[in-house]
Amino acid sequence: MKKDSRKKQLVAMALLTTGILMMYTKQIEAQEEAPLNTSTEIPLNTETEKDHPLSPINKSEALSERYSSESKTPSHPPKTTLDPELDSTNITKIWEESQQGAGTITAVLDSELNSHHEVFSNTTLEKPKVKTEDDLNRLKNAANIDYGKWISSKIIFAHNYLKNNDDIAGTDTHGSHVSGIAVGESKQPMENGLKMTGVAPQSQLIFMKVIGGADELRAKAIIDAIHLGADSINMSYGKGGDSENNLHSEMVKAIQLAKDKGVFLVASAGNDRAFGDVFKKPLAENPDFGVVASPGLSKDVISVAAYQNPTIYSEYLTTSTQQKIALSTSQGLINGFDKTRQYQFVDAKFGREEDFKTIEPTDKIALIQRGEIGFADKIKNAIENKAAGVLIYNNVMEENITLPLPEKLGKIPSGFISQKDAQALLQNKSQTLSFHKNYQVFQNPGGNQIANFSSWGLTADGHLKPDITAPGGFTSSASFKGNDYELINGTSAAAPHVAGLVNLLKPIYQKRFPDKTPQELATFIKQMMMSSATAIFNEQEKAYISPRQQGAGLVDARKAALATAYVTDQNNNSKIHLGDIRSTFNLVAKIHNLSLVPTKFYYTAHIATDKVDGQYFALAPKHLLTTEMKEILVPANTTLDINIPIDVKQFHYDLTKLMPNGYFLEGFIRFMTSPNGSEVMSIPFIGFRGTSKFADLRAMEQSIYDKPNKTFYYERPKYLQDGEFEVDEFKEFKAQNFTALLSQYGSWRYVQESQRPDFIEEESLEFRSTTVLGTYDKLGTQNIKKLLIKDGKPYLALSPNGDGVMDTVEFRGTLLRNVKDLKAKVYRQSDLTTAIWESPEASKADKHYSELIDKTGTATTFEKTRWDGKDRNGKYVGDGNYVYRVVFTPVSEGAKEQHMDFDLVLNTIPPVLPTSASYDAISRTVRIRPIQQSNNHSPIFRARLSYTDIEDGIPVIRYIEPKQDGTFTIPNTFTNEAEEMVELTLEHLTYVVEDFAGNYSHIKLTDILNKENNLPSTSKKDTSKKDKLENDVSKKEKVSCTLAPTITKNSTENAITSKTSLVISSFNKNQETKYSEKVVYDAHLQLPKTGDSAKHLTLLKIIGLAFCFILHLVFYRKKEK
Repeated sequence: MKKDSRKKQLVAMALLTTGILMMYTKQIEAQEEAPLNTSTEIPLNTETEKDHPLSPINKSEALSERYSSESKTPSHPPKTTLDPELDSTNITKIWEESQQGAGTITAVLDSELNSHHEVFSNTTLEKPKVKTEDDLNRLKNAANIDYGKWISSKIIFAHNYLKNNDDIAGTDTHGSHVSGIAVGESKQPMENGLKMTGVAPQSQLIFMKVIGGADELRAKAIIDAIHLGADSINMSYGKGGDSENNLHSEMVKAIQLAKDKGVFLVASAGNDRAFGDVFKKPLAENPDFGVVASPGLSKDVISVAAYQNPTIYSEYLTTSTQQKIALSTSQGLINGFDKTRQYQFVDAKFGREEDFKTIEPTDKIALIQRGEIGFADKIKNAIENKAAGVLIYNNVMEENITLPLPEKLGKIPSGFISQKDAQALLQNKSQTLSFHKNYQVFQNPGGNQIANFSSWGLTADGHLKPDITAPGGFTSSASFKGNDYELINGTSAAAPHVAGLVNLLKPIYQKRFPDKTPQELATFIKQMMMSSATAIFNEQEKAYISPRQQGAGLVDARKAALATAYVTDQNNNSKIHLGDIRSTFNLVAKIHNLSLVPTKFYYTAHIATDKVDGQYFALAPKHLLTTEMKEILVPANTTLDINIPIDVKQFHYDLTKLMPNGYFLEGFIRFMTSPNGSEVMSIPFIGFRGTSKFADLRAMEQSIYDKPNKTFYYERPKYLQDGEFEVDEFKEFKAQNFTALLSQYGSWRYVQESQRPDFIEEESLEFRSTTVLGTYDKLGTQNIKKLLIKDGKPYLALSPNGDGVMDTVEFRGTLLRNVKDLKAKVYRQSDLTTAIWESPEASKADKHYSELIDKTGTATTFEKTRWDGKDRNGKYVGDGNYVYRVVFTPVSEGAKEQHMDFDLVLNTIPPVLPTSASYDAISRTVRIRPIQQSNNHSPIFRARLSYTDIEDGIPVIRYIEPKQDGTFTIPNTFTNEAEEMVELTLEHLTYVVEDFAGNYSHIKLTDILNKENNLPSTSKKDTSKKDKLENDVSKKEKVSCTLAPTITKNSTENAITSKTSLVISSFNKNQETKYSEKVVYDAHLQLPKTGDSAKHLTLLKIIGLAFCFILHLVFYRKKEK
């Protein structure tokens, strides 16, 4: 908050300066090209795509859900979105028996709903559960619900829980899209020729606007939906990387009520992939990388992962060799591909500026590989090089994506094709391409796999989630606008698929098992649905995908409806969680035969683990072994156990080298009715083989003191040396994505000002910055700090003396796992059993799985851990050696407390000042003889001379750094408060000494010289020199700011130095002199003074000031809370 206030002052001055500057610059800016816009759905700005083999997706593509417009002109009679070629879960095969969900109600808790869309216009439903508005009112009255409106016999209840009104309309497509997938049905074909059909089109809809509200409101909506007769409740939202322990108490009550009443709760698993999000893959030393979202992590909520269909219905282009290539065209195009011409194409590599220099792209299509730079830059470069269009192709074997483009980039047509198709084109570059807006069914290059973005388990508590998988890749459904349609890509589309399926299965099972209570029926349907799901096989890796990614497998409506048997663990759960295991273990399962005849099953277990690529998990399976196939005859209406012994000792050594902290052993027991038959049911299993228990895996990343050059999120820039960090103009660390101790650093002038009774930090020109304890300015540079290593370990020192500089310490950490009971404790180094202080309150925190701030960010500063050097009674503990310990406990069941220790030095003794100095008036050189500090003192960081200069009316603190021989050369002149350039005399200089604990000492230079009578006497030679200097000054004007840096080479290190630093200042007319700092490295070198006109000089000053202030604002980074 303190720098925020100063920041506002800087903004005000920058705006004022800019306004003045505009008078001189006329309208030059009008001739410049405006910056690229970005889409609200997919950031197209220009974060660079890192071409990393482990991270094919970059920030500019990161999306929880991606939207695009449908293609335009159909070329054949309409089909539905659940056409047999596209229906991967066999929904339509049970429509007749289920009557498309007639007699059921689906509740959707979401954002906003376009209730006028045609997909919700069917009001002639068969067997509606709530027939009239009067029926609804009776339900409302019974539940004391006096809000919510009846819209139609399709949408029987709608309410905005955020504003407590019935306005559910808006411009967010999400709620309409989700509702359409569950229960919608279009009358007219979409623009691509398909009719959109939901899973349970005869089911009625309850819509509740809750996204953006508190958990209490969401819990209230669930309870209301239950009372209003909902059979399933869909929640396509959630918090990634959450813990079941974090669920609000009201949400826990609502979930329990749903379970008691037999109402299905369905939630999306999340779109955060794994630890590292879609930007990085998790380190192989961190096996707990799951980020599955709440509320789906509750054992009584079905969590749904997203599946990419094996086929897609797509527009295509045709080559001159008659090859058809599936094409995703971009949204926002002003001009599409010309249907009347044949295009030539060129290989533009990654679409960088240099890639276009070696080709002739004019009036041709630029074929560009994904990666290296953002999509927007690729298309922008193509436009600038006069390409006729752009085709971006994938750099991995995944599904095509569709990009919404800002209008500026829609000037030329663009599209996306697969990696395989692009490789075929590049084999024959003489081919031409034609575009006719035709559509057909294609094999999806990323199909029959879990979507790349779908969140992995385990939960933070260590439970196996997600539960099941459903289609969630590029699903068409209703838009918020008119009768438009959009595509959505996310687990938000997968969840309503299951919510709708539940309402197809429910009437079927009610007929088959009429004696079951609602609660028993709900449990039974879940068991049957998960048991009949088909385990998804990764063809490339020749292994079954991890249950932590797919749950029980892909839902299959037909198998679930016709099943006569199912499989569970010993506790009737539809998954086997083994917990911590050794290299030999047993898989025990129960087969439940519901049929009236004995049934023979053939079964086998497939054991896999995680594939590792270098230091990272590949997020792909690695097959270990398949057990010998066994057979069992299960009598009619009987349950039998099977026991499969597993031995994987032969893999342990190699797997431990790849995954040193442990690995998962997981897979499926699959059942067939014949040795070579198709899978009829299966059950997933998982166990953890570690050097310790899963619950006790490391929860906090190692600190920057242990890994100063590279952590998971931080990597030292190549232009820095070991242990160096870059800071901005406010001395704030540009990278704050690591674990460390923090303190506050301020200049000695700040210390002087802060002692004034009227000192107000928010109004002061002097400010403090947050610093990483143990780092200090690298001498000779302005934007680099360096970690101090003393006696082989980082020197972490404080001086809690109340001067505001390095008085406190607090903890900032990057969490690998969710933790609770996080506290800081302080011990004397000689006694680690009794804490002399500890945090007044404990904290809980979730793993930092994403670098996006709106998710988790990369680290958290725990302000409750701040220690000011006092004991429990508020008394200073005294100088000495201490241990600052951070304790925390993972939220996994049975986890032990963990801790991190940091050795601290407390020292409040200021440096001893020198008593001897000499001055050479001819060379204006000062030599100061430093005093040897005692062992009780902290080591000296630096000593320098200081004086106050005036620059453009603003006081500036300038420092004179010592030369290599330890001497100081005094500049000839400075600007006084009257803004006159006068001689800089010894009386203006102060000697400042600073130690590594943040203690300052200072003395007037003349006081040191007077102690030995070393002040110079005035001679005729000196006088004439002074007269000459005054004459020189009178003839020349001063220049306030030098903008050109000078590079000098020091004998001990290369350092970039500058004769100019930015003036950090603010203006307050009610305050007297205020100061800012400026370092002069070559004090005897001065810019020549100019004789230009005052007008031009003023313009130069204004441009310099504007440039300085804008740089301050651009590079400023606010401390993350």
